[in-house]
Amino acid sequence: MLIVILGLPGSGKTSVGKELAKQLHFQFYDMDDFMPASFRKIMKEGKIVSEAQRDTFIKDICNKLHKITKKEQVVASLTLIKEEH
Repeated sequence: MLIVILGLPGSGKTSVGKELAKQLHFQFYDMDDFMPASFRKIMKEGKIVSEAQRDTFIKDICNKLHKITKKEQVVASLTLIKEEH
């Protein structure tokens, strides 16, 4: 099973996700921890990550979650990037 919590930065996704995972005896993953260093650099410079870069990141995250959930019950949090994601 996979439960994904989406939201804006600072909205409490990690706090809620950790507590939910604890209550359900699931593993918790903050998918923002998997954000590429290149994204962090771009954001630190006050720039915006391109749509192509975001799309690639979301595809990578989906693949990671697919692999993880074959072995574990998971609660994951992820910063909402775009409505379509």
